[in-house]
Amino acid sequence: MYIKEIELKNFRNYDELHLEFDKNVNFIIGNNAQGKTNLLESVFMSSIGKSFRTSKDSDMIMFNKDFCKIRVKAQKEYFPIEVEILLKKDQGKNIKVDGVNVTKTSDLLENIYIVIFSPEDLKIVKDEPEKRRKFIDRELCLLKPSYYNNLSNYKKVLQQRNTYLKEKNVDKSVLDIWDMQLSHYGAKIIEERKIFIEKINKISNKIHSNITNGRENLKIEYDPNVKYEDNLENKLYNSLKKSFENDYRLRTTTIGPHRDDIQFFI
Repeated sequence: MYIKEIELKNFRNYDELHLEFDKNVNFIIGNNAQGKTNLLESVFMSSIGKSFRTSKDSDMIMFNKDFCKIRVKAQKEYFPIEVEILLKKDQGKNIKVDGVNVTKTSDLLENIYIVIFSPEDLKIVKDEPEKRRKFIDRELCLLKPSYYNNLSNYKKVLQQRNTYLKEKNVDKSVLDIWDMQLSHYGAKIIEERKIFIEKINKISNKIHSNITNGRENLKIEYDPNVKYEDNLENKLYNSLKKSFENDYRLRTTTIGPHRDDIQFFI
């Protein structure tokens, strides 16, 4: 698969842009602040429907404009594909694949595959755990649309539970509704993350060993907030129950995969 062409309208610093790409190697050359990363960002959007730089879609709309549009044409092995994304201020996002509206972002994921490495990726090691969780989620969402659905549902339930915890009076029986859902989606997320990190560890270990001529051994370990074991859903549910007093005191959920991390050892 390769990207054939891209059209942008009101995207970041691009008023209008139309580029055609070669199916082999393409170099994008320019001075600082000319929009090279913006261009890569727009291509990435066509794959996952989100930016790798910001969580706010409105950030990508050109200043003093009400919308921006991305159209990417790609050639897969046996057929062409076109993805169009329209972002409107205060009106959300509209996605089309081959002219047909896509109602769920997960339906976009298996069309155009993108792998990106940028200076921001150095934050995976250097910065806080949130950056590492975002790295795991970004890659797994591309690989498995089912993971995207579980993660999306988990985040919605988590937000609802946290909102309820901020109420003056919290009923444990009401909270139990969200606890069951968090346990269900959370267990699936933890299982997929564990498998993913184990695979990344094996690949990274070989690459690092080759780079250092075998002098160093790199090990990457998954550090889940709730330790992985059999009957994980029940373990997560019971952990949420035990953390009620602490959660109520802090007015937020302290147990679950939204607190996971990765450990690096050399």
